[in-house]
Amino acid sequence: MYSEDPTDDAVDLLQQFGLKEYETRCFVALSQLSTGTAKQIAATADVPKTRVYDSVRVLEARGLAKVQHTTPRRFRTVSIDEAMATLRAQYENRIERLTHALERLREEQPSHVSDTKEVWSLVGTEAIRSRVARLINDADDVVVVIVGDESHLTDELLDRIDGVDDVEVVVVVLTGEAERRVRKHAPLVRTAISTFDWMPDGSGAGGVAVGTVLLVDDSHALVSTIMPDGEERAVIGTAHHNGLVALVYQLTDLAIDR
Repeated sequence: MYSEDPTDDAVDLLQQFGLKEYETRCFVALSQLSTGTAKQIAATADVPKTRVYDSVRVLEARGLAKVQHTTPRRFRTVSIDEAMATLRAQYENRIERLTHALERLREEQPSHVSDTKEVWSLVGTEAIRSRVARLINDADDVVVVIVGDESHLTDELLDRIDGVDDVEVVVVVLTGEAERRVRKHAPLVRTAISTFDWMPDGSGAGGVAVGTVLLVDDSHALVSTIMPDGEERAVIGTAHHNGLVALVYQLTDLAIDR
């Protein structure tokens, strides 16, 4: 949610990129001033003048500001496009380093540790949709998506399944209207109307509703449920002999004529 004050928004967001408060306030002040002395920056940013110099040095080191060696010294930010490109590159570099570190940790785990038959859980719609997208992207042969709650039939999901190459995709829905929507958005995807109810109205035990059921390559399964309070949770299983995967495989057989 955006703040009514764009300065507060900018300061808060810049701090999420690793800048400290005085540094962000100086950057925002310079964005407003275009160019300014330490005194002008201090007045605009509401930062002590003695802290302006240290803050601008950090901004310069991060590629976000430049110093003009005049008397008195003047400072200015780089263009907004250049600043955003710099921050984006730094952010992506951190993601790349984190990915490399996590992959090394995975490679260095003891040989007897295996996750090929694990079942684990996720909480939160955003995290679950991200995992669904990744599982679909990694598919080799077949993807079966059962949409228990039609709010889960998002444009993002339809774009995802429509963009899968060399993989059979089957989407199972509960209504003819939902099936027509899938066919219009992803005409090459096979569709079917489920042969039984997936409790979309929260009629399951404890008021739980089924959100999405996903089976990938008959070896990865995800089942998401919507709790009475609206929170979405999911369980995920891997490997052909995993009990969850075997159960979801049987359920998809019941739901459609595979």
